[in-house]
Amino acid sequence: DKTNIFFIDKNEKNIDFINKDYDEKTKKLGRISNFYSRRAGALFRTKEDCNKYFKPIKAHSYTVKIEGKEIKDTLELNDKFYDYDEKWDIYYRRNNELISDELKESLKKEILDIHNRSLEEGWNVLLERNWPDVRQQLLSAVNNETKSLIHAVKRKELIKFMVSLNWRTIPAPKLLLSDYNTILQELGIKELLDNTIDQEDRMYPFIETFSEEQLHNILLMQYDKFLKNSGGIIFKEYELIYNNMVIELLVAPNGYEFITSDKPVCVYEHKENYTEYLFPNAPMLACVVRNGGEEFKTEDDKKNYYVLTRLDKDKLFDYNEAIKNNCNKGYILSQKTLKPYFKGLHCRNVAGKGVLAQHAQLQTERRRGQAE
Repeated sequence: DKTNIFFIDKNEKNIDFINKDYDEKTKKLGRISNFYSRRAGALFRTKEDCNKYFKPIKAHSYTVKIEGKEIKDTLELNDKFYDYDEKWDIYYRRNNELISDELKESLKKEILDIHNRSLEEGWNVLLERNWPDVRQQLLSAVNNETKSLIHAVKRKELIKFMVSLNWRTIPAPKLLLSDYNTILQELGIKELLDNTIDQEDRMYPFIETFSEEQLHNILLMQYDKFLKNSGGIIFKEYELIYNNMVIELLVAPNGYEFITSDKPVCVYEHKENYTEYLFPNAPMLACVVRNGGEEFKTEDDKKNYYVLTRLDKDKLFDYNEAIKNNCNKGYILSQKTLKPYFKGLHCRNVAGKGVLAQHAQLQTERRRGQAE
């Protein structure tokens, strides 16, 4: 939170560190207020959530009627909260008289000021707080190792952190977006959900359409399941990687560094129906995650199988191009120069998919040779 980095817009062609300021404080970069919070009206909600949201109604001894029917169930109140202004009639319980419009508006504000931040707290406690230590143990293991196969230090934590970043950064994973859009098309509601939400009715300031709101609530539900280890698509992805994939640690050559970005996890879906991941962990360390194949079967593999590769500068440049091309709005440097990151003075446009596929083939052949 006390450091600065250099954030480069992905569309910027000529980087000029002398005449332009690219400095960004890490404390502010990429943060959106209340991104993980829920409040009254949220599509993803629990009974416990709703009891909390509508506690002011009970505290003020009010009764709520919607179209003449008294509603006590807080889940129903939540699901009909979008009708608050038009259809909610609120009465004093003691004498069954309507409260004033001013009190009704004040109650609405009081309800909306209640946020459930359990997801944000979960990320902090279970993943973010421990990441500096996980990263440091990885760096120490790499610095002290000369062999090509090393002990899998903090493997579970590394995979969980990588998977969480892939789902938490914008845009959402392509596979989810594709499935989501297909479902909307089949239901015939895509055009309807693409309508813009009025400014005053937005659950989150950064969400503009009903489709974006629905997708965000699907993600909130999946985040909750992931943090509770209770299934869901994010947790299943973590399990798939943990049980079936190997990690290759990539070490930058002296004097050169990996970049990172606002979408640091690069995911490549290959035609052969397999997936690879590229994830920069620190300026001198990144990892590639790929299918372990038939030789990767036992618990010992998961404890002891890291491939350690020390890159030359040309290979590092290729990986940095892949990370740069994967970014959403921009990529990140720790030094005020392009020389440790890219070939030449300007950024090239080289696809990262080929880099990973070629390198995966080389490593597969190398493992076969070691096994023989």
